[in-house]
Amino acid sequence: MRVVIDTNLFIAGFFNRNSFSYEIIRLAKIGKIDIVWTEPILKEIKFIASNVKANKFLSELADIFKAENKVKVYRKLNIIKDDPADNKFLEAAVYGRADLIISSDKHLLRLKKFKNILIVSPKEARRIILSN
Repeated sequence: MRVVIDTNLFIAGFFNRNSFSYEIIRLAKIGKIDIVWTEPILKEIKFIASNVKANKFLSELADIFKAENKVKVYRKLNIIKDDPADNKFLEAAVYGRADLIISSDKHLLRLKKFKNILIVSPKEARRIILSN
């Protein structure tokens, strides 16, 4: 299963190793899911990780950002008007042929689905992933 993970999931996983967010990260580490990513997504994750002193945590996760799952975006989307920066997750999902976008962000979750790609919370994502 191919998934796009919002930055907030990494931060929540860093702060709470018993959270559904951390469980998604663990599933990526053991190869149950593939993380689809773009350079802007990784750049944002690194920036936020440095701000919350989570650099070591992020370096432990470097292997989930596999080169073969890096996506090039050919056309920017402008779907989420309230927070245009969130569009990068939709772009990665579309161009990376993702099955899910996993987020706790209200702007993304409000969509529920985009081009047949489900947008779900970490808790719902865990249920979907483990049922496959």
